[in-house]
Amino acid sequence: MRPRSHGLIGVLIALLLAVSPLPAAAQETRGWQSGGDAYESPQFGYVVEWNDDWAERERDRTSDQDGADAMVLSNNEGRVEVVGQADDLAADAFLDEMVTLLSTEDESTEVVSEDLAGDVPTVELTTDLDHLLLEAQTVDGAVVVVSLQAREADYDAALAAAQGGITLNGTPVLSGEGAAPGVEREDPTEEPADPPTDDPGTSGIDGTTYTSPDHGFSVTWDEAWEATELPATGDFNELRLTSSSGGLSIFAGGFYGGDPDACLAGEDAYFGTEDPTIRDWEPAVDADGEPIAESDDGVAFGVFTFAYGGEDDGYVDLVDYIECRTLVPGETSLEILASTTPDLYEEHIAAVLDITNAIEMPEGSKPVTPVDLALPDFDAQPASAEGTAVPESTPEPDATPNTGATPVASGASGLDGNTFTSPGFGFALEVPSGWTVDDEAIAGGEETLVVSNGLSTVTLLATDAYTGDLPGCISFARDRLDTDLRYADLRLDATSSGEPFQGADDVSAFALFTYTGADGEQWAHFVDCRSIVAGESVLIVSQDVPYEEYAAERGARRQIERAIEFP
Repeated sequence: MRPRSHGLIGVLIALLLAVSPLPAAAQETRGWQSGGDAYESPQFGYVVEWNDDWAERERDRTSDQDGADAMVLSNNEGRVEVVGQADDLAADAFLDEMVTLLSTEDESTEVVSEDLAGDVPTVELTTDLDHLLLEAQTVDGAVVVVSLQAREADYDAALAAAQGGITLNGTPVLSGEGAAPGVEREDPTEEPADPPTDDPGTSGIDGTTYTSPDHGFSVTWDEAWEATELPATGDFNELRLTSSSGGLSIFAGGFYGGDPDACLAGEDAYFGTEDPTIRDWEPAVDADGEPIAESDDGVAFGVFTFAYGGEDDGYVDLVDYIECRTLVPGETSLEILASTTPDLYEEHIAAVLDITNAIEMPEGSKPVTPVDLALPDFDAQPASAEGTAVPESTPEPDATPNTGATPVASGASGLDGNTFTSPGFGFALEVPSGWTVDDEAIAGGEETLVVSNGLSTVTLLATDAYTGDLPGCISFARDRLDTDLRYADLRLDATSSGEPFQGADDVSAFALFTYTGADGEQWAHFVDCRSIVAGESVLIVSQDVPYEEYAAERGARRQIERAIEFP
């Protein structure tokens, strides 16, 4: 976890040049999105507003008294940071200094263009990983800097979305237009009338114990850990602990509406798709090949493996443990994030659980059963390795009729309440809360179940018509859509690096396709193939969702996949 820098330039350097993964939510409008679609700087009064193409979570906000106010917006293409500080430095001088510091921090930084003499000074930059645009101006007695950060392939789309969907005091950002003055405010250096805590100058740390100022939970550790408390922002409190084996962050606030399942799914989806410093984010599996994850009343947790870094300096393998708890149902959450390397994981997670299992929850919150984790099998491949290259393969249809499935009469049903039990193939699915069954069909030796959550439609197709290897199953599934006019322009999608969006391992194969939906918009069609009985039958899971919502709904699809019980 990186320490937070103070001051306008320090805040921007920290935001633009992250050196270790920070916890971040999926880019979707859920319970964690704060205050609807508007933000007012607590110290300077400028107002940022955005449309539904962008999302913000409250815990990404910071406000350091006599320092800087910062907030972050994200979508599937990029990130926009808005940071303001008292105008001790002219806007053009700030950008000039910013370029110098960025170049020092990242030697790959190159200036594409700059206009420091205009009414709204701007600088456009590139690095090995990203394309950036910064504009600075004086608004209401503060220097306000708006910066856009995106991958090169996504930059134009991200810029257009920012210019068309985000405003500063009613003026489109990154457009070269000066923002209108805001409402007159009191001197920002004066004591705020309503501080976020009873005594913001008092630390929650007392020796080796931390008590959350706003939420009342307590954490205790031993001398092996070094503790840092971040300044409270609104109702967001954070404690960071570091030791020789890794890091641990414990934070709480009004994010995810106090829903631990939404919290875990949101963090999983963000890290798996949106953080540009992370690749190969996958659920860790135990010795039996099962994901190390669990959800119970008031708590949800999971373990994930990934590679962190960049093409320039390379990547390092890391392991994250994420745990989410309900503090106040429907309102506030507590989240735990522990990070380390695979070789130190066993030592680190034991020390982490000694701390987190002993957290004293506030009065009125649900009691939490201590977590007991299985150790990951780091040599095993996860069940859905989205990002692994697919070996070249072609479908291998079996010319001989296959008798792997139990014959079932057409028109039969496997549904019993919200549970589907396959009559012919033996797998089962308890449909999770929030999903409804849209269709069921059993005919011709195949079984189909269609479920929906109002945004995604997930289809399960069990068949013994394909008996080849798993990579070939993707082609088999694709070919079945040739006569379906809904997928007339179906095509394989590409990753942010331009590679085909497909992958496979010993357990599954997957691919992401795109097509034009009936609404004229781009849609995503995700396909995942798994063997029911190797060489005899397969289960094809597909997801249809608006393309711009794919990243946000990835966790929802996994909720279905993880609920499937194979025979």
